[in-house]
Amino acid sequence: MAIEKSRSENDCKSYRFKIDQIVYKSSKKGVDLENEILNVFALPHIDRVEIAKLFCTFIQKEINLNHLGDMQPIQVYLHAPAAMRDVLMTTSQNEYVIQYSDVFRILSMTGNSPICSFYLSLESVTSLIDVIPILRTFFSPEISMSFSSSLTWKENEWGIPFINKIYDVQIDGVTLKPGSLVHMATNFFIGEWFWKVKEVTRGVVDLKPRNRYGECIPLTKESVIIKPQIYEHDLVCHALSRCI
Repeated sequence: MAIEKSRSENDCKSYRFKIDQIVYKSSKKGVDLENEILNVFALPHIDRVEIAKLFCTFIQKEINLNHLGDMQPIQVYLHAPAAMRDVLMTTSQNEYVIQYSDVFRILSMTGNSPICSFYLSLESVTSLIDVIPILRTFFSPEISMSFSSSLTWKENEWGIPFINKIYDVQIDGVTLKPGSLVHMATNFFIGEWFWKVKEVTRGVVDLKPRNRYGECIPLTKESVIIKPQIYEHDLVCHALSRCI
């Protein structure tokens, strides 16, 4: 497969596909990603939430496979479905062909925003899960968050948000202990929000992004953006291209 290296000096580990290059076709069988992709396509409607979750899982795996450097593995990747411009289209009932341009179009709102990483405490992760439906109710119905499949949790139907609504938070099937730090990643466009949530919620929620040592960190590109810079659409296309 012909992949063009990016000409950006700050993006030396990122590769750019040709705009009309096919990065995924459903015709090849026996590939790990195949069932994941087709399960999403088999839904009655291909919606942004499912596509965002699928893309988050792809990106998390690609970072851990090719772009860790000195970092600890990314445990959770997240994205806001409302920041996706479009959804994937199919060419026929039984065939799915995706070009680089399709992925770039979907992620165009965040496409030029490099990926950043930071740590959240387990308590902040549960607060994040709790606050999203509250913000959706009182601020905008478009507010939502999708996570990579590595993150799972249970909900107490009669629980109280921020107290006992969310429990048994797991990373790859392993329950996190109180005080655990979770290595998160997202694009910087969305990542900035984690430092602003205290202001948005008027102090009700303070996620307090941290470094690997548990120290609170300021919002600066130098402190959170992964170097060399990497971008979501490139990583998604690399993950999809393994199915060709």
